[in-house]
Amino acid sequence: MSSSDLSETKELAQNRALGYALFADLFFQEANEAFVERLRESALAGADDAAFFAEPLVGLNMQEAVSQLRSEYAALFLAMSATPVFTSESAYLSSSNCLMQEQRDQVVRAYRAEGFEVSEDFRQPEDHIAVELSFMSRLCALAASSAERGDDAMFLEYTAKQKEFYQTHIARWIPLFCQLVQDHPKASFFRPVACRLDGFLAMEASLLDEALLPA
Repeated sequence: MSSSDLSETKELAQNRALGYALFADLFFQEANEAFVERLRESALAGADDAAFFAEPLVGLNMQEAVSQLRSEYAALFLAMSATPVFTSESAYLSSSNCLMQEQRDQVVRAYRAEGFEVSEDFRQPEDHIAVELSFMSRLCALAASSAERGDDAMFLEYTAKQKEFYQTHIARWIPLFCQLVQDHPKASFFRPVACRLDGFLAMEASLLDEALLPA
């Protein structure tokens, strides 16, 4: 791989890792002051998506912003409305549509194979959307490190792992999750988030099909 191709490949993998990490953070838990501060700092630093997501919070003080986001998160994702949106893969793909089913076991095996651990403080199933997106961020970051070392074989290996996890898990349920969020009557902050995530994942499908390597 030429030096220019190496630089392009590394930057792409790094940007993809950051994209997955941002979306994971948005769905991780109910908002707190640290979350709002991270979002506003990212927006001020010039991150386009963060600036877009932070726009509804403009003019709100910290307490107002946190309260508004927590209320919406609870209504959408914590069954505090008549039509909650489930945040775990098992609820969509298991035969029983229940939590903690075979999909959860499958992703746990994938995580363990890469030494990826879910925080003990996280009280949701391991196939939660935030965890799956965090895992993809890690795979992208590992690919970027491989590209930086000029290790084409490892880069291709991590690319293959991304493609497998994307097709086996993420692509099979998160687009439906995004649609349900966009259609939810109580979605305000999370409606554009879900729309952007859906678009991001559509681009991911194309990139992974192209193996992420410049011609």
